[in-house]
Amino acid sequence: MPRSGNNLPCGQTAHSNNVPFELTQQGDEVHITGTLPLTCSDFKIQRPSFLTVAIKNDIPVRVDTKWHAQ
Repeated sequence: MPRSGNNLPCGQTAHSNNVPFELTQQGDEVHITGTLPLTCSDFKIQRPSFLTVAIKNDIPVRVDTKWHAQ
């Protein structure tokens, strides 16, 4: 498996089903927000520890994007 310079696995993919996103539309602007519930284990990342306490497995990724019609 390829690895990046910091020794993390590269090219990993995770799939999340039924992730709720909020869509609001105002004029020609569309605003989409939501959170992807990802985890370290989704990407085969070994959880590091700090002073013998492992970090949480959860990596919530917040999405906040605006699209404008052209």
